[in-house]
Amino acid sequence: METKYDTIIEKFLTFESDNNLFDLKVKDTHFWHLIRFQIYNKIESIIYDVGRAHGDKKSFRNNLILILYNLKYLFIRNVVFYNKKIDYLFMNHPRRVMDNNVYKCLYTDNLISSGYEKYLIIEDPYQGMHKKLIPNRSIVYTDSLFLFREIKFLLSYNYFKNKEANIIKSLIYLINKEFKIDLDEKFLTSLIKKSIITFEYFNRKYKKLLLKTKPNVIIQVVSYTYSRLSLNYVAKTLNIPTIELQHGTMGKYHIAYNFKEKVNLPTFPDYIFIFGKFWKENTRFPISENKIKIVGWPYLEKKVSEFQKKSKENSKKNIIFLSQGTIGIKFTKFALDFCNLIDLTKYKVILKLHPGEYGRWKKEYPWLIDSKIEVIDHNKHDIHYYFAKSDIQVGVSSTALFEGLAYGLKTYVYKAFSFNYMEELYESGYATLVDSPLELINEIEDYRSSEIKTIQYFWEQQSINKMFCAIKNIIDDGECDEA
Repeated sequence: METKYDTIIEKFLTFESDNNLFDLKVKDTHFWHLIRFQIYNKIESIIYDVGRAHGDKKSFRNNLILILYNLKYLFIRNVVFYNKKIDYLFMNHPRRVMDNNVYKCLYTDNLISSGYEKYLIIEDPYQGMHKKLIPNRSIVYTDSLFLFREIKFLLSYNYFKNKEANIIKSLIYLINKEFKIDLDEKFLTSLIKKSIITFEYFNRKYKKLLLKTKPNVIIQVVSYTYSRLSLNYVAKTLNIPTIELQHGTMGKYHIAYNFKEKVNLPTFPDYIFIFGKFWKENTRFPISENKIKIVGWPYLEKKVSEFQKKSKENSKKNIIFLSQGTIGIKFTKFALDFCNLIDLTKYKVILKLHPGEYGRWKKEYPWLIDSKIEVIDHNKHDIHYYFAKSDIQVGVSSTALFEGLAYGLKTYVYKAFSFNYMEELYESGYATLVDSPLELINEIEDYRSSEIKTIQYFWEQQSINKMFCAIKNIIDDGECDEA
């Protein structure tokens, strides 16, 4: 089912291919891959007037406090000073989640704790901070890189020559003409400038790190951030293989993983490890098929095994709404209207906010404050704790909907911005598409329990073994037994 949301990504992919944007160079740097994720999201936000995915921009005062607090990382756990030989280099997800009284990276920590010893974790700051209660011993932080990057950016006056400025003007003209928007030239110029300054500076620092540590492989999450783009580039020059672990929804609508055709990008990881067959079939990766490995997700597999043994706490049916910043206003009003109409003697309504919404929901969604919805705005429990308590889940395009399927939850997709990310779910019967609170109520009350379809299409099993074998094969160029 084609929707208006299909148009923009197809237009964008054709636009960048037809105009050979990956070949564009400024300051001797191919910059398009460095900025395409931000550019696409900016275009999309202008056209569809969507909200912010993550947290507030902090005030100057708060930013200053964070800078002063993080000055200690110039001396403690500074990535620049690390010089020991390692076998495995990890770039984790800096947004850690509380699990068994420590804050974990949900994508790398289970792999590390299952057998790797000579490793190093590189962690970027998340909202300017790092969690203290973590399970990892060998970890360094990149705060100093971002701090000095900011200084270099502020001191770089008249950065572009006339010829380079004209390339940027031509690009902004093409974008505005193609998408019928008025993207600001200053925005694009500043973005390209920051991207190139970051890329060049990080390249120098990461090259020194890799020459000192000599890892056999680099394993990362979220490959489209500045840190990873640089690390991937440097690793390729040193013939060190790079692997990205899937961390969320891919599919044909995530711009970071979709391309019009196969393309050789020195800033893209060499391999992608994905959750299940579904993601391989529905994402247009730029790399060859044999470098896309179906391995599963150890954290999910472990959590499902733990929580499915536990029984529900009460006789009411729990309905969990999964919010996201981009659609938060519309979605939370939808959840509230639903809550006001449903029989609360039979149902309990839970709203799980995205971590990026925790600090701002009372200001942006004040209608929830005195409502009868239980609002989850903390990481005291991970989302699997709530899945295990729930019977029904409702969302728009969150990866968590796929996770909820692993718990056998009856699934509903609300028709708001980006709902088409879930089209495979509702078109194949894994979920039901709804357009209003009343329609959701009618669907829920008409629902009769039935056997849930197999979820291995989305979540491969025996994931730890498959990951270890795939990594060993990449390093040794051989084969190992996954059993």
